[in-house]
Amino acid sequence: MKKTIAILFVFLSTMTIAFAQVTSVNYLIEYNTSTTHYDVKLVILEGSAVTFTQRVQFNSQYSIVVPTGAQLTFQESFNPLEDNFDLNGTVPTMYNDIPPSISPPTQPENDFYAFTPVLSPPSAYNILNPGDTVVLFSVFIDVDPCENSVRMFENGQDPSSIDMPNGGDYSNGFTLGSAEQIYDGNISSSYNGGVFSASLDDFTLCNGDCIDLTPEVSCGTEDLTYLWSTGEETATISVCPTETTTYSVEITDSNNESISAEGIVTVITIPTPMNVTSNSPLCDGEDLFLYVDDEPMATYLWTGPNGFASTDQNPIIPNA
Repeated sequence: MKKTIAILFVFLSTMTIAFAQVTSVNYLIEYNTSTTHYDVKLVILEGSAVTFTQRVQFNSQYSIVVPTGAQLTFQESFNPLEDNFDLNGTVPTMYNDIPPSISPPTQPENDFYAFTPVLSPPSAYNILNPGDTVVLFSVFIDVDPCENSVRMFENGQDPSSIDMPNGGDYSNGFTLGSAEQIYDGNISSSYNGGVFSASLDDFTLCNGDCIDLTPEVSCGTEDLTYLWSTGEETATISVCPTETTTYSVEITDSNNESISAEGIVTVITIPTPMNVTSNSPLCDGEDLFLYVDDEPMATYLWTGPNGFASTDQNPIIPNA
């Protein structure tokens, strides 16, 4: 009985591997605030890919829509990986760029760019499962990321090859492990452009000094409102701390989206000058007594002619 169960388990496992296959994917383009590039990504919706034949890249196209006049340049490829038979590939596949279509008559406000993966040598993804997001490649686009003006091509919505001046077909498509088309559209992302964010610099100043604090805001809409930890509601505040203090500000845009930033103002206290005296003037051969005010937790270091040095508070120099 135990032997029969073991054989059945192996049979079921084999069947699962044989029929596992990715059946639905989406495309996604997101602005990367660290690199200032746009990352084109593949999102696995349904199915899995385990074996090499399931993971191998077939014909695909990734088309990007940008404002007319924006320059797009390919930056770096990440996936799939060349010769990734045993999941040990390290070299990303290259991508061919399709000649762009500039300001077609039916959609003159946009330019269209497309990229296709090189299929030789064969390249494959690592194991894929539903919910996985894979970065394919990155591009640089000279637009203001805050304008959120970059997106993936929408099949059936953007111009077809008939409407393109160069006759090019910029439709998106994806095949993996077979010629079956499994591209199912795009995912909209709030990160197609820059992210609403703010930062506040740290400062160091002397006790008694003042400084103006103003947050640097990126990609916020107009009509920003401010609320500081001091209770003030202006874009800039003036502070005169007597000790090291952390200041924070909450910023809200007209879409009622809020972000916050904080900065530290470090206060340095300059020691009060100490009163130094002695028993001078002296006659020849007399001892010199040096005096300094007592200061709690203070340390002392005296230096003078002929190599004199002392760490006493009130040292004596014999036969000065």
